Amino acid sequence: DAKWSESKFCLAPAGDGWGIRIGKSAKLNCLPLIAQPYVMQPFEDLLNYDNFSVRVEMAEIERLPEILHSFDGQRIAEMRRSLELVRPAFMWDGLAYNYTILALCHRFAQLLHAPQRAEANARCGVLAARLPGAAAVARTPSWFGAPLNEAL
Repeated sequence: DAKWSESKFCLAPAGDGWGIRIGKSAKLNCLPLIAQPYVMQPFEDLLNYDNFSVRVEMAEIERLPEILHSFDGQRIAEMRRSLELVRPAFMWDGLAYNYTILALCHRFAQLLHAPQRAEANARCGVLAARLPGAAAVARTPSWFGAPLNEAL
């Protein structure tokens, strides 16, 4: 854990589903370096991962030192403050349960037709207002391409 706490970025590579690395990174204030192309991360529809993590494609691995050196001290400090804000989302002794309920609320709203969806989104928004960094309406991650956004 000491190495994680001292590091600026901590690798969260592809595996068999969600691992513990994102939560461990959050707990130790180490910015997640996500190497899982096209894989939604925990609560990524609720939290803006661009504020507290770096996502790389497998083709970018060769350029990883260049990519990471492009983040200056000020940007890293901003990202760490953002990570600190949303850290409770990844801690079961924090607010992970509440974020899970909000994710289910958003999913329920997405399944409804337009008239009922607005009311459900408003109710989800009330819950989101109580959770640090949470989106009032389910958000689409920045890495989604145009075809995927259109399909939603």
